[in-house]
Amino acid sequence: AREGCTPSRRHPHAGLAALSGAALHGAVDGALDRTALRDREAERLGSLSKGLAQRVGFAQALLGDPEVLFLDEPTSGLDPLGVRDARDWIQAARGPGHTLVVCSHVLTEVEKVCDHVVILSGGKVAASGPVESVVAAGESLEDAFVRIVRGSA
Repeated sequence: AREGCTPSRRHPHAGLAALSGAALHGAVDGALDRTALRDREAERLGSLSKGLAQRVGFAQALLGDPEVLFLDEPTSGLDPLGVRDARDWIQAARGPGHTLVVCSHVLTEVEKVCDHVVILSGGKVAASGPVESVVAAGESLEDAFVRIVRGSA
């Protein structure tokens, strides 16, 4: 049984999402189910593998259906099934009135989940816009990145 249903040491991210009471209970249950962590609920974060800890990060980030969500290297440490799940969670979080910012070096994943990209080189914006305006016909986002960063754009 859960201790109370208020943001606490057990669910500190719920406070960031302004959740309490039944809404907190429902959101935590939904996040545990969505990220396949139900059977690991009682375990301490420090005892989990990197992949499971990454799933916990997704569960925390998705609490309260945030309008703006920043994800830094969201597939880091995930096995192929976890990567597919993460892609699905990202797609599900993209809805009207929602903005997701994904920072990643894994350009194949960026290309699959993002509709706009920003390519940074030397701390400056080298290119930005809809994926189809940055990526030339017949090339991947990785190809476009190399072309742009190496200056053969």
